Amino acid sequence: MNKRRVLLSPHFDDAVLSAWSKISFGTTIVTVCGGIPDQLTTVSSADKKCGFDSAAFAAIARRKEDQRVCERIGVSYRHLDFLDNPYDRNKDIKVIKKQLDKAVGEADELYAPIGIGAHPDHIAVRDAALELFRDKDIGLYLYADYPYAAERNTDKKEYDWDKTIHCIRAVLDNAERVDLEREQLLKKIDTFRLYTSQINVLKSHYPGLLDCPGILGAESFWRVRL
Repeated sequence: MNKRRVLLSPHFDDAVLSAWSKISFGTTIVTVCGGIPDQLTTVSSADKKCGFDSAAFAAIARRKEDQRVCERIGVSYRHLDFLDNPYDRNKDIKVIKKQLDKAVGEADELYAPIGIGAHPDHIAVRDAALELFRDKDIGLYLYADYPYAAERNTDKKEYDWDKTIHCIRAVLDNAERVDLEREQLLKKIDTFRLYTSQINVLKSHYPGLLDCPGILGAESFWRVRL
């Protein structure tokens, strides 16, 4: 019997980039920062780099990309209405937790980012998931945030896996490493290409992002214990 599994994706592409091996029949991908800014909101520099001149249009376009991805791989999806950083820099963990509780429902397993790279949206989703885990009968797993996790050998503390783990107020099992088979990795890369608005910007930071073998070929997960 397949377990009812929910993958929390801070942004539209995070679940595919970081937890591809956990996507299966019965999975639901919940994008937390899936909201649409007001039409008058000034477009961010990040969205400008992706070719958008409107914050609202950027979110709408990315929602459509995610819908295509989820329909292609045959999973359910939900887009919550929180705005991504920098459109919302002050996220309320309790409010996110409340919305996650509704979105997760009666799922057996919940996956959330561990926070490598220290992106504030990833940290907020992780902390809300930990709070929910403490109140709900559900298995919680944290995943390594790719492509940020590929920079683990740099001297930047925000990319240090051990320092990230040390900051988490929870007990974690040893990491489970999943090495994708070549066919799995090719399918993951092919699916990620459907997030067309993001590819060029991410490749500018990670030139080998779409290589096979490459940095997306391994994934890591930690089970959280009470």
